[in-house]
Formats: sequence, C-alpha cells, structure tokens
Amino acid sequence: MVADISRRLSDFPVLANKTLIVGTSALYAYEAAAAVYFEPDMVATDDVDVLWDTRKKISIASAEPKGFIGLLKSVDKSFEVMDSNKYRASNKDGFIVDLIQPANKNVMFSDYSSMSDFPEDLVAVEIKGLAWLVSCPKFTATGIDDQGFPVDITAPDPRAFAMHKNWLSTRGDRNPDKKKRDLEQSIAVFKLVSDKLSFLDFSDDALRAMPLEIRKSIKM
Repeated sequence: MVADISRRLSDFPVLANKTLIVGTSALYAYEAAAAVYFEPDMVATDDVDVLWDTRKKISIASAEPKGFIGLLKSVDKSFEVMDSNKYRASNKDGFIVDLIQPANKNVMFSDYSSMSDFPEDLVAVEIKGLAWLVSCPKFTATGIDDQGFPVDITAPDPRAFAMHKNWLSTRGDRNPDKKKRDLEQSIAVFKLVSDKLSFLDFSDDALRAMPLEIRKSIKM
C-alpha cells in the first residue's frame, strides 16, 4: 500500500514535490538506499504519514476531482475519511493514511489545510517539529515492493529523520510505547548512515534547519 500511494503521488509532479513519506514508512527508502534490511519489527506498520509542505499552497486540479481522498480512492476505492479525525483516511483492511503539516510558529494562527475545495477531502493536521523535516533536504530512493516492482519513495533526509526521532523519544507528552520505538528507529538510522551512507555528514550546513540543541543530541 505504501508503494501504491507513493506511485500515485508521483503521477502529480507538483504534489509529489510538496509531500514526503514520513514516520516508520520512511525506513523503506533508507534501507533501499543502503542495500540492507531493517528487522521486520522495525518497519512493521499499518499506516503511512504523508507530510505536506504547506509553505507554498497547492491545489489538486480537476484531473483528480475529489482532492487527496480522491487520489487515495484511485489506489483503493474503499478509502474513506474518518469522521472523528478529518486528517485520517482508512480502507476496508484498516490501513490508515494521515495527512499532516508543520505547525504554525504562532499558535494563534493555527491552520488546517485541504488540498482541494472538495468539502469531504482530508484536512491536514498541524504537528510540532515537522517544519524541520520539510526544511532539510529530501531523500529519494528506489525500493522494491512486495510484488517485486520498483517504487521511488521520497522521505526526509535520513540524518534529519534520526534527529527528529531522537527528539520525539524525549517528549513528555509522547506515548511511552511510541517513545521506545522512536529511540530504536533513531539509533538504527543513525547507525545505517554511519555505516552505509557515510557520505552524508551530520555536520552538513544543509541540516541547519534542525535546532542546534537537537543536532547536539546526536553524537556527530
């Protein structure tokens, strides 16, 4: 499902340029680039988070008449927006897609954005810390899906991912089980970069979007 959604996003270049696969599903891009496999428990997930960079607004044109939910339905017609969480869609198998966006720096001007004028489209939810990921370099790698077909996955830079996950693991308001997994994924990706993608330097100026205290939290 992650592969199918990634392919569908790539059918709309403007949209693909403004979205990233984040969270656990981003690990597929990193393992593909490094020609390794993470332990199955590390990548096990029944959802995918699509991060929309809303710094420059876009709108899905009439070629996809029902917005982002229409795009998902073109992958699996059983996808429906969940009434209780308008940023989330689920299909008949319980696979979940969340549309998320960086939080506004000024909480007085929080915004919930939709990619279309379709009234039943998903509405992206703001989450703190995502601005760092969209401001760091993107990372695209070609993986192989469960049916053996290639798929391009665009995710945050793995260095930014490792630092962001480490930060999440320290947050007091984070679910303890998620904090544990955040730390495990942070350590795994940091080790992968150090061992297999050593051309990626953690001291790179391209990562300056990450706050200094977070950059210091990872041993450079």
